[in-house]
Amino acid sequence: MGRKSRKSSAVRKTNRIVGKHTAHKVERRTRKGTYTIWRCQYVGRVHEPDVNGLWQYFEKRLYAQGETAAEAEKRVQERGDLYIEYDDWFWNRGSKPPKTFKDWMKIKVSHDREASKSEATDYANRLTVTLTIAHEMYKKNRVRYNPSGSSRELSDSHIRRIDNYVNHMGEIAEIPLSKLNFHEISTSFAQVQRELSRGTCARLRAYLITVGKYSILSEFWSKNLFEHLGTLSFQPVNREKRIYSLDEIDRLWFAARTDQQRALLILLRLGLRFGEATALTSEDIIDEVTIQIRYSQARKSVRLSDGLRLQPELAPPKTVSSMAKIHVPQRWMAYLEKSLEHARPAHVQAWDIAAEDPKHLFVVPNAAGLIWQEATALASMKRLLSRAGVTFHLDGSDGRESIWHSFRYTYASELVALGANDIDLRYLMRHTDANLTKDVYARVRMEDKSMYVKYAKKIKLPSDYNLALAEFDENR
Repeated sequence: MGRKSRKSSAVRKTNRIVGKHTAHKVERRTRKGTYTIWRCQYVGRVHEPDVNGLWQYFEKRLYAQGETAAEAEKRVQERGDLYIEYDDWFWNRGSKPPKTFKDWMKIKVSHDREASKSEATDYANRLTVTLTIAHEMYKKNRVRYNPSGSSRELSDSHIRRIDNYVNHMGEIAEIPLSKLNFHEISTSFAQVQRELSRGTCARLRAYLITVGKYSILSEFWSKNLFEHLGTLSFQPVNREKRIYSLDEIDRLWFAARTDQQRALLILLRLGLRFGEATALTSEDIIDEVTIQIRYSQARKSVRLSDGLRLQPELAPPKTVSSMAKIHVPQRWMAYLEKSLEHARPAHVQAWDIAAEDPKHLFVVPNAAGLIWQEATALASMKRLLSRAGVTFHLDGSDGRESIWHSFRYTYASELVALGANDIDLRYLMRHTDANLTKDVYARVRMEDKSMYVKYAKKIKLPSDYNLALAEFDENR
C-alpha cells in the first residue's frame, strides 16, 4: 500500500490472518557474503491521523524474521497480539488522547519494565517470608462468623492461643519458609511434643498445616511440609474423664453458702459450660421452666488510658447447636431467681447488640452483682471444693482435671444411666455429633445403677431427664 491509501478515508482490508502464515527462506547478499534468514508475513491494524486531523485505521502488511522458521512464526504471533491489544486499547481508551502504535509501544515497554521490577521485588520478598510473618498475615485475613452470618474479628483469647502455637516452634519460626527443610521442622516439633500434652500438640500441628496452606495460596511456599508431621489424636492417652460421684454432688450442695454458688451448681449440673452459665441474663429466662442460651462469656483487649486491659464480653456460644433452650425444673428455677436478686445492671458488650454500652442483669453474678469472671469464680469454686472435701488434680501435669467441664462429663454419664439414646444425648448435650457425646463425655456410673431405674421409667420426653435428675438429687 502506498502513501495515498494511508491518507484515504476509505478502509482497505486484506484477507490475511495474523499468525497463520508460513515462514519462507530468504537469501540476503551483503559485501561480506550471503546469509539466509526465515521471513514470515503478518498484518497489523494501525491508527493514524489524516491531513485533517481525523483518526482512521488501515491494515498494513508487515514482516517478522528469525534464524529459523519456528522463531519467525513465534515473532509473528507475538507482534500480531500486540497489534490486537493496541486496537482494543484505541477503541476503549475513554477520555485518554489517541496515540499512534509507536507511541503506545513506548509507554507499554516502560510499564512492563516497571511491572517486571515490581514482580521481581515481590518474588524476592516472598522468598524471605517466615512462619511468623505468614502467621501474622493469616491472622489479618481471617475472620470468624457469628450464628447470624455476620463476620467478626478473631477473639483475643483465640489470637493468644495461636500466637503461642507459633512461639512454641522456636527458632524455625524465623527461618524463611523457602529455606526450611522437613528435618528442621520435625526436630523442632519433637521437642514441642516432649514439653506439651498430646492434645495441644495435635492442635498445634493442625494450625501449622493451616498456615502452610495459606502460604502456598499466597505463593510464599511451594510445598506444605507441615502436612508430613505425624498424625496425632486430639484426645489424651487416658480418655477416662473425671466425673463427680453422687456423694460428692451432695457434699458440694450442702457446702454452698451463697445463692450465687447454688445457682452456678444448678446450671453446671444441667450441662452448661462455665462461659454459658455466667453469661446467662435475666432476658434469657423464657418462662418458669425454660432458659435460652444466647451468650458465652469471653474476654477482649480494650485500650484504656493506662494501657491494654482485658474486659469481659458476651460472645456467641461455642457452636450453633449450643444456642438452644434448656428445660429447668421449677424447684431449681427458684434458686436461679433468688440468685438474680443480687444482680446489678452491668455494662458488658454483646455480639448481637449494636448499643455501645448495653446493660445486663446476670443470673449468676459475683459478690458485687456484676458479671462473674472466671478467675474469681474459680477461686470461689476451689474454696467450695475444699469445704466439701472433694479433691481435684489442678497442677500442670498431664493428669490435670477441669473443674467446670467435669460437670458436663457427670451430666452426660447420668443421662446414659437414665437410658438416654443417641438422639437424646446429642440434643441434651447440645452437640453436633452424637458420637462425640458417647465417645468422649459419657461414662456409665460404677455406682448402684438400680438407683436410676425408677426415675428412668418416668421419662417420656427429653425435658423429663432434667426433671428426673432434680428429683433424684432431692430424694437423696
